[in-house]
Amino acid sequence: MTEFNFIGNRRYLYLLSLIVFIGSPLIIGIRGFNLGLDFVGGSEFRYRFDREVSPDEIRAVTGQKTIQDLAGNVTIQRVLYQGEGETLGHSEFIVRSTRDLSEEATFEQRLTEALAKGLSNVNIEPLSSTIIGPVVGSNLKSNTKKAVFFAVLIILLYMWMRFDLRPGITSTIALAHDTFAVLGAVALVGYQVDITTVAAVLTVLGYSLNDSIVILDRVRENLRLKKKVPYDELVNTSINQSLTRTIYTSVTTLLTLITLFMFGPEILRNFAFTLVIGIISGTLSTICIVTPLLVDWHHRDHPPKKA
Repeated sequence: MTEFNFIGNRRYLYLLSLIVFIGSPLIIGIRGFNLGLDFVGGSEFRYRFDREVSPDEIRAVTGQKTIQDLAGNVTIQRVLYQGEGETLGHSEFIVRSTRDLSEEATFEQRLTEALAKGLSNVNIEPLSSTIIGPVVGSNLKSNTKKAVFFAVLIILLYMWMRFDLRPGITSTIALAHDTFAVLGAVALVGYQVDITTVAAVLTVLGYSLNDSIVILDRVRENLRLKKKVPYDELVNTSINQSLTRTIYTSVTTLLTLITLFMFGPEILRNFAFTLVIGIISGTLSTICIVTPLLVDWHHRDHPPKKA
């Protein structure tokens, strides 16, 4: 079996993780999140046009005074998708307002009529309309923070009871790394952050934790079998013994998700992208964070004897 010296080169692994811990918050601070209606509230209308329509044409219509007076600041988003419609020259757009237009029952009809009048030689098909009040959006945001907090707390307690406090803390740090990696990537590409994104992040945390448990179980088993082997060497051997399983599991999962991202429905693309980044990060964080920190912590409490 080929053995890679992960623990011996852990400084480089720390550097890779440090880039994520520093770079992701910077990206989030600069780019910000494209928050969906789930969190900010407002109204969203989705249309399909039977020819290619440019964003400027849509902006010319939504910028009219009659629309602005009702909807306020209107933003548009082109829906990029793959499939039959794209081949035929169809195009889809989402018209989004931060105002709750539920009381304006005729707004969607007026917007549709304005689009039909402002765009020439086009048939318009309203696909969906979504209206979420600001109170609902605020509650969802609060509940999301609670869900993530309690998920991480339960994971820490579980790891503490199953292994020890040290593996629990190092695994929690790795989960923070994975969360930063995912959110930084989503902010960088500009995908919308909604409830689906939250579900993907929680899924990533579970996947990353499972990968950590596999290697930590092997470390614990080797501690019983190889009591005279130095701790750093033992941990490195445990990583290499689990490496084939880790790679096979990650690659097969990634192939499925990449296929879903490339050929699946547009509504699942954000979910698939988040999981792809999360699985890559979760696989690396066990090797780059959990086990190296465990070795350094062990050496601090039990300094290795000099030859």
